[in-house]
Amino acid sequence: MDAVDDRDANAGVQPENTILSWLSTAADLPPNVKFVITCRAGGPAVRQFRRARAAELAEVAFGVNADRVQDDLLAYTRAALPGRPSLERRLVAKADGNILYLAMLFRQLDLLRSESAEDYLTRTLDSIPNGLRPLYAFFIGRTRAMVEDVMVPVPPGFTPAWPALCRPVLGMLAIAQASVSAATIRSLAGLPFEPHWVEQALEWLAPYLERSESGYRLYHGSLGDFVVSAETARDHPDCYLDSDRLNGELVDRTVRAYGLARRWLAAPPYVRQFMATHAVRSSRLGTLVGDPLYLVAAQPDRLLAATSRSAEPAVRPYAKIYRTAVSWMRNQPAEVAGAYLAMHAQRLGENGFADVLARTIDLAWRQLWTYWRTPGGYAVLGSHRSDITAVTLLTSDGRDLIVSGDAAGVQRVWDPIAGEPAAPPRQSACTPIRCMTSLPGVPSGVIIAGGDTNEIEVWDVGADEATIHRLDGDAGVSALRAVRIGDATLIAAGRHNGDLLVLDAATMRPVAEPFHAQRTVVISVDLTLLDGNLVTVSTGTFGMKVHDVRTGADLERDVDLDEPLWSVATIGGPGSTHIAYDAGVGHFGIWDIATRSLVLGPLGAHPGGLTTMVAGPEPGTLVTGGFDNAVRVWEISSGRRLRNLEGHSSAVTGVCAGLAAGRPVVGSVSRDRTVRVWLDVGGEDDDQLSRVVGTSAVTIWHAGTDVYLIHAEAGDIVVRSLADGHGAHVLTDALGTDGIDPFPKIADDAIGGRAGGYMMITRSFGMAGGTYFDVDELRVGTVLGRSVLAAADYNFIVMFDLETGLRFGRALAGFTDFAAMCFLYQQDSRDDDDSHTIVACIDKGGLVWLWDAASGRPLMRAANAGLGRVEAAQFFAFSGRTLLVTATREMIEFHAPFDDLPPPPQPAVPFAGAVSVAARDFAGRILVAAQGKDWSISIFENGLQTLSIDLGTEATSMQFTERELLLVGTDRGVAVLDVRFFDDGGVYDDET
Repeated sequence: MDAVDDRDANAGVQPENTILSWLSTAADLPPNVKFVITCRAGGPAVRQFRRARAAELAEVAFGVNADRVQDDLLAYTRAALPGRPSLERRLVAKADGNILYLAMLFRQLDLLRSESAEDYLTRTLDSIPNGLRPLYAFFIGRTRAMVEDVMVPVPPGFTPAWPALCRPVLGMLAIAQASVSAATIRSLAGLPFEPHWVEQALEWLAPYLERSESGYRLYHGSLGDFVVSAETARDHPDCYLDSDRLNGELVDRTVRAYGLARRWLAAPPYVRQFMATHAVRSSRLGTLVGDPLYLVAAQPDRLLAATSRSAEPAVRPYAKIYRTAVSWMRNQPAEVAGAYLAMHAQRLGENGFADVLARTIDLAWRQLWTYWRTPGGYAVLGSHRSDITAVTLLTSDGRDLIVSGDAAGVQRVWDPIAGEPAAPPRQSACTPIRCMTSLPGVPSGVIIAGGDTNEIEVWDVGADEATIHRLDGDAGVSALRAVRIGDATLIAAGRHNGDLLVLDAATMRPVAEPFHAQRTVVISVDLTLLDGNLVTVSTGTFGMKVHDVRTGADLERDVDLDEPLWSVATIGGPGSTHIAYDAGVGHFGIWDIATRSLVLGPLGAHPGGLTTMVAGPEPGTLVTGGFDNAVRVWEISSGRRLRNLEGHSSAVTGVCAGLAAGRPVVGSVSRDRTVRVWLDVGGEDDDQLSRVVGTSAVTIWHAGTDVYLIHAEAGDIVVRSLADGHGAHVLTDALGTDGIDPFPKIADDAIGGRAGGYMMITRSFGMAGGTYFDVDELRVGTVLGRSVLAAADYNFIVMFDLETGLRFGRALAGFTDFAAMCFLYQQDSRDDDDSHTIVACIDKGGLVWLWDAASGRPLMRAANAGLGRVEAAQFFAFSGRTLLVTATREMIEFHAPFDDLPPPPQPAVPFAGAVSVAARDFAGRILVAAQGKDWSISIFENGLQTLSIDLGTEATSMQFTERELLLVGTDRGVAVLDVRFFDDGGVYDDET
């Protein structure tokens, strides 16, 4: 890359968007990637680059008088003027080491008509200036003089050719981003001349141009740089062209021609591809992107680059809409691209923008509203080349920063508010870095790091100075925590051999003798006070332990689970006795080491396991990260999940939390090697629907005239009123806060967690979420006059009273590999006023199970319905009967398992690999929905496919409603599809 070209090409845009600036702050380059950077003159960006990459930079200087440079110029001259030795040396001397000087000179000689090049040079060589820039000015002056007396017609008269024709053509070519045709030049430059006059101007300017099939361009970028540079305005004002004015006038003309007339879709390719670049250079991008039709017509990559470079505040809201929609818009017809753009505008609350777009273009489809979960307001600060092992917050010279460290020993400093690196990468003496902590109360900011050696590095971030402190023994440092208690700042250091050591940060000397805290490696550690004595709380491969620092004694106030626990954190500030600890299998609990009692939980937090936790950014909160790639914020007093922060693509390996510029923030690192920051995470997420994650089951509840959407998300069951689209309450709030539900024990592995000898399902349905109880289907029925919700898992069914949220009856168990369930209503022949509600279930082996819903008493166990292996199934009502639709590996079929009548005369449907299926009777029309492994949903009526919808994600659950709406639970939330919408041309009525 040419560093000067890079700088000049980005003139007027944000400086951090230049390649050179990026290289100055980027992570270490992979060994197979190298940059060769050329530069004639250094500037601030080059000097910054030299300082930042000094250790990796090999710099070579080439003088213009170097023998190899002179030999190259001589060889080039001899090829152009063979047999003219008398001129060779004189021409090379004038070039001053620049081969472009000779190239420009010989291009001018090629156009001589009246004499030979040798004669011309012999006669005029002394008058031709030295150096490339004076040469450009010399020949442009000759061209101007050549056409000085030419007049070109502009009705009703004539005008001089140079200022009115040649100069605008040269200006258009100087700012052009690609080759342009004569017709495009005439149009974009707004020239009022007949086309042949534009062709004539291009012929006059031929020495400066290259011509190809695609059009004209300047022979070299240095000529364009010359005519628009400030130096030219000073030294050669007759040659100067104001690029800001040229770009601005070009954008204004284009907007008048295509924007005001709403003709962006008819604009020439150059306009659609490059106008955004011209707009950002003239600070007019807001004018373009505020026009929805332009966003539909523009070339995506150029427009994305322009929006990232623009500093105009007016651009930001439109750029946000475009960035979220562009991946859906690519390679689509205008009417489809516009529909996606309108949908994403509504998603971001820009309904006015969507309405303007709908009035501007005939959209392929339009929705009344759009509302779905967004990723959660994070910024990717950057990445590391190696696995990131630690992250922490600190304040350095008044700036609140995030510091990350990796397995290669590289530390990076980030500004979470600006969303960018705050300093170049630094190589730590600890390689690999296993743990880091920041010293509280140090104005310049100090980071303590440990690794596989017996050393601790103390890095003063503000002064950029580091010292190494060697510890006794050979064991490495596996965990660090710095806490200010009273007037002292203390550092707890856990080691690979299970030892713990507490140091005074002022002297880096031990405050007591080391002691053995864990049987093997110390995974995490914290410091607090207990009865006025300093104690450590640590986790390891066999649970959580509490030790007196002065004596090293085990205080036996621990939680011993005989399994690895990954993290521990003191909640409530230094000196608090409330400890958040990893309770295993993705749960966390709050343990009071003073009373040896469980204060809260264990609560399900992260399916697959919890990896890290810290005290939250606000008092009374906790932040956790897990193997499910998520970061979550919790309210300790109630166990409520306040924030579900998603964005990482792999397991979260570290979190930090605190205030940055007074704003509550959470920083996170992951095995995906990225560092992310979540801003303004205080309080509870206002967008309740944003908490819909991993929806595994969905249904509708009609309560009188009210309609509720019920769905399962990450172990929670949530009931949402559809009256306002937002109202929601989480089931089983009334079950208490201890997370223990004492129903009869089935088997330890039935749900995946246990505490106090009881099965844990309360938090599976409650506010914490994230346990191993995965809800596969939800059904609403009436039992003893109450509205009851049944929730089915792999091998049992639990019911809830929808009016109170309390558990209803017993758990229904015995089957394995659940497929489908329903409520059946049986009239008692002895009493016309008495009826019984039955819960029916079929498993994937084709076995039927029945229970009395009120008592939980089994009525039928493992009856063979003769169905064979079932991949997906669903019960549905038909003419007073309960039918079953099943999907095997090859077919979709209908069955009547609860009566002796044959199923309706519906043909079997060939369908391979169904992962979900649903059916419903609509006045004798049976509609079937099935999703295959390609994620598309097919709709069948009377055995014939009528529709295919590409959902773009897996459907975990599907149900039809009475109005031909299809509810779909997906790993992205709940989708609601109106199958009539696709049949009638895509037009909603207001009622729908």
